[in-house]
This record gives sequence, structure tokens and C-alpha cells, in this order.
Amino acid sequence: RKIYEMLYPLLRSQTYINSIEVFSNQKVDINFNLIRELPINLLFDNARYGFHIAGVQVDLSKKFLEVDDHPNLKNKITILRSPRYQNPFISYSFLEKYDNLCYIGTFEEYNNLKKELKNLEFYECKDFLEMASIIKSSKVLIGNSSLGIDIAEGLKVPRLLEASPYFPSRQIHGENGFDFYFQSHFEKYFNILNKKKT
Repeated sequence: RKIYEMLYPLLRSQTYINSIEVFSNQKVDINFNLIRELPINLLFDNARYGFHIAGVQVDLSKKFLEVDDHPNLKNKITILRSPRYQNPFISYSFLEKYDNLCYIGTFEEYNNLKKELKNLEFYECKDFLEMASIIKSSKVLIGNSSLGIDIAEGLKVPRLLEASPYFPSRQIHGENGFDFYFQSHFEKYFNILNKKKT
């Protein structure tokens, strides 16, 4: 229920969605849970899972989310790094020289990354619509396989995906984004995006 309440404002704000309901045995046209039952390797690009169930393919390089800018948080280096799928080959410590770092995940995740980034600030989003507006207003979003990178993909804002060598199921599609496995690439791609004019 909490996830629904956090997600509802973001979905409701999208003009192409007519209605949203908690599932209570309504008729289902396409059961996307079938992906869990099919003999398919789930390590491929997870944005495409639904293509193979629905028989419809879309252009993943196009923006699919619309949100307003955040009224207060702008031009931040925004981070959302889940404890799952972290890449052991990289470190965020090079970002400590920047004074506009903002973490928007859970407080526990924030405290974990704060050990590397002493000047990291925490912001608790009231819902995923606010999270999306912060991501839209950011200089760059950095994240691993988590909701933050999915929102950044939907908005096509400058974004960096910390790719997991163990479960590489998310990929970047379209402009303004890179994924990386190694530290030198992380820093190189960050510098490219950070220099872009907003």
C-alpha cells in the first residue's frame, strides 16, 4: 500500500494514463507476471521484458515521463544508490569535491554512502512525483539499478547508471546518459554530463 501511495501521484500526473487502481481481481488484459514463468534469461535489458509479453515494441530512446521542475532543489548532483546491484569496482569518493550533492533514497542508504561522501546531503521525498521533479531539476542523476535510474530514463535527463556486473538487467537508452563498470569511465562520463549546460 505504501508503494502504491508513493507511486500514485507520479502515475496520475501522466496525461496518457486514464486510471490507476490497486489490484482487487479486476480483469487483466495482459499479465506481465508471465515473464517470471517463461524460460527467458532475466539478465537481458529489463525495459524490454514487456515487449515480449505484449507483442508491442516502443522506442526506448524517447521520453515517456513528464513532470514539473522542483520548486527548491535545482542543479544538484543527485544520487540514488540501492544496496542491491552495487558495483564493487567503483567508488563515489571523487565526488566529494562538489558541494551540491543530494541523496534521495532511504536514510539507511544515505548513511551508507555518507561514509564515502562526507558532504552528502539527504532529502526525503514525500512521494515519487516529488522524486521525479528533483531528478528533472538535477544537474545529473547517478544511480544503480533502482527507481531513480528508471525515472531518469523516463525523463531523459543527464544520467549515469552504475552497471552491475552480477545482474546487468538495466541499460541506458537515448541521449544524455551513460552506463559504466569501471572507475575511469565513471569519472569520464560524469565530467561530460557535469559540463553540459542545463
